[in-house]
Amino acid sequence: MTTAWLLLGLALLLILANGLFVAAEFSLVTVDRGAVERAAAAGDRRAEGVLASLRALSFELSGAQLGITITSLLVGMLANPAMAKLLGPPLTGLGLPPGVVRPVAAVVGLLIATVLQMVIGELVPKNWAISRPVQVARAVAGPQRLFSTVCRPLIALLNGAANRVVRALGWSPRRNWPPPAAPRN
Repeated sequence: MTTAWLLLGLALLLILANGLFVAAEFSLVTVDRGAVERAAAAGDRRAEGVLASLRALSFELSGAQLGITITSLLVGMLANPAMAKLLGPPLTGLGLPPGVVRPVAAVVGLLIATVLQMVIGELVPKNWAISRPVQVARAVAGPQRLFSTVCRPLIALLNGAANRVVRALGWSPRRNWPPPAAPRN
């Protein structure tokens, strides 16, 4: 039983990590680049970090998406069996037949883990990042860049594969956003 609680605690930490990746993704996409450039020019070190992320936006977004995928998969792997184990005794106490307890516990555990993942790991950080993109980007760009640096080979491989597919479809992949402004005449 202790192992199940530890696995749930770890799953909750992974949901929070997922939230960091979601917040990074949405804040970097919605942030006002001009505001970040002004803050960086004024000496704001965290704004300089956000600006570095914006200069490699495609790579950082790929890193955030990798983080989201990894944490989501791990949450499912840890939370579902732990929830099934913890829900087994109460369901048995309700009088469910022994052959039904495990599948019902697994389904209920999956539903609970999914709702927590969606609300805490996805929707709350998304709404937070959209409502305060500069502040959120300043808070999460550093950890996001650290993750991307550690996972650089895998991200480069996946991003390269995606770019090849995009080119095969006749489109041109972008490395950052917005693209550099065209020179004025």
